[in-house]
Amino acid sequence: MSSLSSVDPQIAELIKAEERRQADTVKLIASENYVSKAVLEATGTVLTNKYSEGYPGKRYYEGQQVIDQIETLAIERAASVAGDAPEAEVRRAAADSGHLRLLVNAGRRSEVVGVLHVRDLLIRPGESPAELARPAPRLAKTTTISEAVAVLQDAHAHVGLVTDEGGEVAGMVSLTDLVGEILDVRVLAAR
Repeated sequence: MSSLSSVDPQIAELIKAEERRQADTVKLIASENYVSKAVLEATGTVLTNKYSEGYPGKRYYEGQQVIDQIETLAIERAASVAGDAPEAEVRRAAADSGHLRLLVNAGRRSEVVGVLHVRDLLIRPGESPAELARPAPRLAKTTTISEAVAVLQDAHAHVGLVTDEGGEVAGMVSLTDLVGEILDVRVLAAR
């Protein structure tokens, strides 16, 4: 298999230029996310070839066994803390996960009660995650993008919890994710 630099040296050089720019400049754009090297490696694998619609064990297309395992593992690893967790544990969970928002649960990961913005620990020290948790709107997995955006805007929330048919939390979606989907759809429609 040929590498990008031999197939398209111009694009390869532009990617290197962007890598240098990101390494050498201060990043002040709130909508940009700078992922770890491990995430970059994972996104450059054969997983990019997969189209996986639906939820683990309930996909619309065959050949999803490995994707189901990866998604299940990601859900299990979602940054989450118990509502009564001590502040040191919350700080550790935030540092280990690299997330600025943590799911707060009522003892079990599946019993999500809200979302904790880590900055609230600094503003209101001594309060428990349950006291600091902000309610997160619940969105059925059948909710459309435009409906989800409206729900989050009405609730003045940045994050919503996606629920399955049984009402269990199956994932999380942010306003940033939804806006990205809208832009992708518009770019494709313009082509």
